[in-house]
Amino acid sequence: MGKYKEASSILSDFRIRMKTIELREIQSVQVREVVSEKAKEAYRKLRRPLFVEDTGLYIDAMNGFPGALAKPLIESVGTAGVCRMVDSFGRRSAYAETCIGYADGRGVKVFSGKVGGRIAGRPRGDNGFGWDPVFVPDGHAQTFAQMPMTEKNRISHRAMAFRAFGAYMSRRRSAIREYDLH
Repeated sequence: MGKYKEASSILSDFRIRMKTIELREIQSVQVREVVSEKAKEAYRKLRRPLFVEDTGLYIDAMNGFPGALAKPLIESVGTAGVCRMVDSFGRRSAYAETCIGYADGRGVKVFSGKVGGRIAGRPRGDNGFGWDPVFVPDGHAQTFAQMPMTEKNRISHRAMAFRAFGAYMSRRRSAIREYDLH
């Protein structure tokens, strides 16, 4: 639901419907690969223009792990566990990347946004979801979970990707104005 709220806020000129369907998710650290495959499969099932979104957290000291596998890592060790894991490396730099895969029957077009930052020493904040309590974007002292949604949507990787997607769709005004989010 967090992704839907952010997407709706960022793409306020478009009407977005969230539709839940079972999709096979390939196991890859690379978010671009995951959304490309999910968008193809979702289009095969629904046969209508749609987009899928996925996000990765790439920790430099862990050679980019967990990437697109961040959700199972958080479910397994929690956000505090991620902080403890990073403690052992002595460096906390990371980046967050969101990719949006748009499928319309002619293929998949991918839009991405990336923001650098670091892993906090401990989880902080109650806003957001996933690993927001441990990611501090460059130039900021707060984690995404400490920021109001309006601030996060101004600077986040997800906002960058959705703005790029929105600009593309705005250029295609003859396209439908309602999309399914998966």
